[in-house]
Amino acid sequence: MGKSGLLIEWCGKHGGLYTVADQSARPVQRRYLASAVAKRFPDFADVEYPNWRALFARLSTEADRTGWPGPFVIDELPYLIAAERGLPSDLQNWIDQPGCGLGVVVSGSCQ
Repeated sequence: MGKSGLLIEWCGKHGGLYTVADQSARPVQRRYLASAVAKRFPDFADVEYPNWRALFARLSTEADRTGWPGPFVIDELPYLIAAERGLPSDLQNWIDQPGCGLGVVVSGSCQ
């Protein structure tokens, strides 16, 4: 079993949410990620997110509202970063903000 299989199994055992990135354009990547999040928060994909900060902020709001601690796993993060170089700082700012109690895991084949 590889890295992705282990992450999927771990998420399943701990009530987590797993998503894998691809090499699509930025808006498409955000739509795909929102669709994955909609498995836990059904109306999440009904919104067009203009940037990653907006998507992450909404995810935090929904997790706080429902008391969901995660884990939230983004696999193949390098694909997202290749399309948007500022994503690592957006991700770090989101995770480091006070009160962010959501467990987040990022993974990638080359990182």
